[in-house]
Amino acid sequence: MKYYFVSIIFCFNAFWIQAQVIDCPKPVIVGNPMESNYQVIYPLGWSEKGDFSYIHQDINVVAGGGGFQYNFVVQNMKTDKILFEKSIYYNPEDEHVWKPSSTKVDSLAYKKGAYFDHAFFKTIAWDKNKHLILDVLSNYKIEPTNLSLNNISKLQEKGITIDEKSNIVNTKNGSLTTDYKITLYSKNIKEKIVYHWHCQEEKCSKNSPLSHRRFMIKGYFQSPFENRAAIIVFNENNGYEETYEFPFAVGANLEKNKTN
Repeated sequence: MKYYFVSIIFCFNAFWIQAQVIDCPKPVIVGNPMESNYQVIYPLGWSEKGDFSYIHQDINVVAGGGGFQYNFVVQNMKTDKILFEKSIYYNPEDEHVWKPSSTKVDSLAYKKGAYFDHAFFKTIAWDKNKHLILDVLSNYKIEPTNLSLNNISKLQEKGITIDEKSNIVNTKNGSLTTDYKITLYSKNIKEKIVYHWHCQEEKCSKNSPLSHRRFMIKGYFQSPFENRAAIIVFNENNGYEETYEFPFAVGANLEKNKTN
């Protein structure tokens, strides 16, 4: 009876591991596809140590007439340090991997008016790279979990106010951001700067082509283990005939004045 019971547990664990392997993360559309300013993130999960992982599909590549590019990232949300990063690119001229009409049968992408081709990701990109991705997640003790992108206003329900401040310079070509800061406020936190970027490069000069047009918070992913958030920010730059959006994650401890 004991051997039989152990065998059942072993089979159950084997089934659970297999279920994990074949599962596919769900896409989160960040921004408004109807205005063409959007990106797609596949959140993968958190670790108890504050590591957050996601796959970002770079829609700038699609808009520029290229193939599909997926950026797999593991980032520590205590230090914002990127622990692991790998880019996966599919050339549209490669007939072995390209299925250009799959968005027509992909209800999620089609209804949203977003042409990121979820079907391509599910059947090709994820299928061919899931074992590598799951191995990396296992190394960082991250369990694949479906996560939702929370509106930043949800922090107000917790008594937290988030403030964005940008130093914007007006030029003959448009506006240019040279300084950007994210600060949290609450009764417990009082004031905490969680991100500060300052551009000292030549491309931030009034006389140079515009590069950093503006920064904008788009939402956050909440850790299930602690009161910590990965805030998703867009850095909007000049692109091919339209503005390109480059999302990045900023870690924020929502507990009092702790910095980590």
